[in-house]
Amino acid sequence: MKKLVMLLLIIAVSLPLFAGGQDESGTAAPIKLGGVWPLADITGDQGSKAAQLAVEEINAAGGIDGRMLELVVIDTEFKPDKGAAALERLATIEDCDVFVGGMSS
Repeated sequence: MKKLVMLLLIIAVSLPLFAGGQDESGTAAPIKLGGVWPLADITGDQGSKAAQLAVEEINAAGGIDGRMLELVVIDTEFKPDKGAAALERLATIEDCDVFVGGMSS
């Protein structure tokens, strides 16, 4: 009986930990996509525009599991150092959840 009571107590105390995922206004935080493309190049420009179009279509359909998407794009200028800096910025400053893009290595 003591084990059952202890188990129920642990479950009761733990439940609030799994109730997160939404801010106080009741809306879920967006999923941030970090995009890196060389925007002066037509392939990079079109890749960025295609990603933005996909984000708009997904958001118009209700998002992903109720969460909207937000695309943050940084121009790499086809330079490896700019690409590395862009990814670092998207991960640290912009706090992106997912990365898309990249035209060359």
